[in-house]
Formats: sequence, C-alpha cells, structure tokens
Amino acid sequence: MGLKTKAAEAALELATNENVLDKTVGLFGMLFPYLGTTKKTVDTYMSEIQNSDLSPDVKARLMLSAKSDLKRWKNQESIADIAFKCAKEGTDFSENSGVNEDWLDRYMDSAKFVSSEDMQLIWGKILANEFEAPGSTPLNMIRILSEITSDLANAFRIICSMTVKIKPLDPNEEIENDQAMIVPYNGNKNIFDKIGLSFGAISELEALGLIKFDGIVGYVIDCHEGLYEICINKNIDKFQSNAPQLNVGNVMLTKAGETLQKITEPIEIEEYYLMLAKYLMNKGVVYISEKLLFNENNNNNSENTIL
Repeated sequence: MGLKTKAAEAALELATNENVLDKTVGLFGMLFPYLGTTKKTVDTYMSEIQNSDLSPDVKARLMLSAKSDLKRWKNQESIADIAFKCAKEGTDFSENSGVNEDWLDRYMDSAKFVSSEDMQLIWGKILANEFEAPGSTPLNMIRILSEITSDLANAFRIICSMTVKIKPLDPNEEIENDQAMIVPYNGNKNIFDKIGLSFGAISELEALGLIKFDGIVGYVIDCHEGLYEICINKNIDKFQSNAPQLNVGNVMLTKAGETLQKITEPIEIEEYYLMLAKYLMNKGVVYISEKLLFNENNNNNSENTIL
C-alpha cells in the first residue's frame, strides 16, 4: 500500500478515531502536517465558500486563493512524500529525531513554491538526508535550493560525475578517502561546453555557494609517491605518482556542495576518460594502461603516449 493511500485512509478516520491519529502521527512524525489531508481540507473550504452568502467577487477571490494554497500544499506534500520514501529504513521522523523544528518550518515554507518534479526530488532527498543525520544540512542550503535552476542542477550533476576512485597498490600505504573529484577545466573548455558545463554555469554554481573555482592554479590533494590504481568510468588503470600531491583540477565542493553531492546520481561522461588521462599526464603523472593508447595531440607525438 502506497504512502498516499495510507495517509488518505487515515485522514478519513481522524474525526472518529483518535487512535488512528496517534498511529498516523507516529508513522510520519514531523512530516505529518504536510501529508495526506490537504485536498480534503481545501475541498471542504471551497464548498463552504460556494454555499456562503458572500458576493460573487469575494467568492471568486477566496476560491482563487484556495486553489493557490492547494497547489503549494501539494508541492509540500510531494516533497515530504519523497523524503519519507527515500530515507533509510528506520529513520526517525518524530520530534525526538533531533531535526530542528524552526529549520523544518523554514524548509517546508520554501518548498511550497517548488513545482518541478526534478527539483522536488532534490528537495525531498535533502530533507531525507537531514532526518538521517540531523543538523548536517548547511544553513545556506535553503537559499541555494530556492535559487538553483534545473539547468544548474544538471551542470552540478556533471561536476559530481567527474569522480574517480584511487587506491595505493603499496599495502603499507593508506589513503583517507579513496574517491577524488577531478575537474580538469583548463585546456578543455570546448569539451566542457559540449557536455553542458559552460564557464557561465560554473560561475553561477560558485556564486550560489556550491563550488569553489580556481581557473589558474587549480587544486591538489595529498598523495604519497608510489603506484596507484585508478578507476575512471569503470575503466581500471594504474599510474605512478612522483610527487607528494596530486592535481585534481579547477573545482572543489563547498560544504553545501558536498551535502548536495550525497544525493546526486552520477552519469557516465564519455569524454572524461581520455580528458582526465591527458590532464594527469600533463601534470607529471606516469600513466600505465593496458587498454588505452592515447596521444595528446593526435599527431603521433610519441612523447605523450600512454602505454
């Protein structure tokens, strides 16, 4: 039985069965006010307006307002529904969950203006993540989600998809995080434009507060000298690092960006494999690959061949 069916059946019994109310509140917890009862409430209100002695003009205004309220409540309901379904099993939605009530009020107040299904999915997943880990959502996330467009969300998804897994092959070496986001924008503007990640989109994502962009020097992460295994788009290769740091491109995520990355599904970028191999090699990494024969200039320049 679906979530909406449960809520609707519970709503029909609320007036006569207080036990049902207790069970429903227990099931949905702090999400209960946003689920299941809005349509019935508005229908009743609109019926009362129609049967009232008010003038036609006043009736029209009140009914228009009621329809607008219904649309906003349905937006909230959709987002709360997504959060409930996407949360990990056993997630506590009650007042004891640790989620700040004022934060939830502000979040859902902004959520009522979100009607795009794609954006509702993002709002719902972020809400689920907050109930799973109360207090983990950055304070500026409500503003960011309110301002981000579907196109910018897609651009951010492309950035998040430029993630590789790196593992040292020396058993005595350890790495804190085996995942690294490497966004080699410099020298690849045409490719980035082609895949839907323009400089304008990058600038807007930085202005929103999701990323940091350094188009000159770029960013690095600590990386011991030695042999590493790297997985790019399910392709596994090896590289030799001869420096204590590894260049990771021109983009870093902010705390808000890291939070949004957690609920972002990556996509495979066909051009990324060769582009990243070229970038790493130009940064001094000695690439070792049994699968790939790559030439930087595509003109038989053997100095830049990956073997």
